[in-house]
Amino acid sequence: MNAPDVVGIVVARGGSKGLPRKNIIDLAGKPMIAWTIEAALSSTLSRVIVSTDCPEIADVSRKRGAEVPFLRPSELSQDDTHVSEVMRHAINWLAAESGMPDYAVLLQATSPLRIGEDINRVVELAVSKGAHAAVSVAPAEPHPYLSQIIGDEETLSPVFGHEKSKIRRQLMPEMWALNGAVYVVDAAQFLETGRFCPPGALAYKMPSERSLDVDSNLDLLLVKTLLDARNDEI
Repeated sequence: MNAPDVVGIVVARGGSKGLPRKNIIDLAGKPMIAWTIEAALSSTLSRVIVSTDCPEIADVSRKRGAEVPFLRPSELSQDDTHVSEVMRHAINWLAAESGMPDYAVLLQATSPLRIGEDINRVVELAVSKGAHAAVSVAPAEPHPYLSQIIGDEETLSPVFGHEKSKIRRQLMPEMWALNGAVYVVDAAQFLETGRFCPPGALAYKMPSERSLDVDSNLDLLLVKTLLDARNDEI
């Protein structure tokens, strides 16, 4: 039986309001997108393609070994553009250029701590089970039972009720959240549904220390600290 055709798609647009030039900002000695490209290239993915609207990001990505076969249209690079539209565009391009892949893997450049093994494990989970999707998750922190709603006159109300909020942390059930690092989807099915996490999607548990997403200067500092520590271990 032939190995499935699994294509990695790294998404990185040029515009960023919170952190200017976020996707190529220096992070522990490399452009941030380089960490994602290197992890993808070290995995078993058939191809690694970058979808971007920015010539500078495209140039950096090619130098790091990724394919950048097109520049994404500006209408798919706006602040309100959903990543599902970007993924749909890339899969349609692949289908027209070389045939529909079996699976497409969304890799966001803002998750630089994931490693190639994480990508492989999510792909293996989807392929071995014949699932339409498999996604990476991390422990939900803080625990959702501790979440509060601020109501009228700044009063607090526990989202899950007072009894749940009083449970000792050690006795709270495990809860998980999507960490945004790896989304593996059946390519043809995704074109029909546009859903990264459809009913029946499988979960791959990732540790918190590889699950941070960079969206602020604080995130950048935390991720840099972890990457520096990782480099010191090599």
